[in-house]
Amino acid sequence: MIGTVEERLRAGSYTYLAVRPDSGGPMWAVTLGGGHPVGARVSVRSFGRRTEFASRRLQRTFPVLVFGVVSRADER
Repeated sequence: MIGTVEERLRAGSYTYLAVRPDSGGPMWAVTLGGGHPVGARVSVRSFGRRTEFASRRLQRTFPVLVFGVVSRADER
């Protein structure tokens, strides 16, 4: 999935990113490291997903959370 980062939340060694695809509503993805800044075009490669995922560190529950690698999308 390719989209634009709308929100970024740091939680220890993880970063949660709200990514809005070109069509449809935003989805949350979590990745190791710093992630990408708000406004960046990114590609999310999913390794799995959870529903109703509760982050203790953020004290927040995500209805759907994708676990994966987030990299900068190619801008051609």
